[in-house]
Amino acid sequence: PAIARRRAARGATFVVQLQDPRVAPHHFDLVVPPEHDSVTGSNVISTVGALHRITESSLAAAHDTWRRRFAPLPTPRIAVLIGGSSKHHRMTPAVAARLGNDLRTLCQTAGAGLMITASRRTDAASLAALKTAIEGLPADLWDGRGDNPYQGMLACADGIVVTADSVTMASEAASTGKPLFVAPLDGGSNKFTRFHEDLAARGISRPFAGRWETWTYPPLRETDRIAAVVRERLGAA
Repeated sequence: PAIARRRAARGATFVVQLQDPRVAPHHFDLVVPPEHDSVTGSNVISTVGALHRITESSLAAAHDTWRRRFAPLPTPRIAVLIGGSSKHHRMTPAVAARLGNDLRTLCQTAGAGLMITASRRTDAASLAALKTAIEGLPADLWDGRGDNPYQGMLACADGIVVTADSVTMASEAASTGKPLFVAPLDGGSNKFTRFHEDLAARGISRPFAGRWETWTYPPLRETDRIAAVVRERLGAA
């Protein structure tokens, strides 16, 4: 539909395609895929990871809203963002238990507190295995009821653990500039490998194995960068 509308408008529209269009980029005015999709063209502007809704101002507002809830947890406070099985990855009770054991090691060695949220793809058996593995630890695990504290966790965290199945969660975590640990799941793909290798090469992420480390990097704000490109291209159109 976007291609047909652009053709019918005869230059009166400016069509921006987000993600890999799976057709030749010349059908659009601008194509914005993630780098790991390996799309090329004169009108292609690639991003590191996914575009998303997390902003500096939304994090500041979330911090004000949620800081009292997470204040009782010891520091460093670690946000744990859990995905689930997908086309390329598998979350199983065994994988969840391994993650839980690594989180237990983190709490025991670094005195950390945990802020944990699962996703719609987290199956009940894996979540149960995780809960068993972290029993007795200082943890706040959102059960899906009430307001979603996801941005509050990002805002209040000293570091973030993300399971390897989600480009979006890793990209959102990277926008904070805080230490980002990637927890492995079973499976994977060349595309996900390229993405995680890129984050690591940029000094953004490190593998998670139950150790606490600190490092810094410029927050990854790709949505702001692409918005500026779109405004510039619109002005020149």
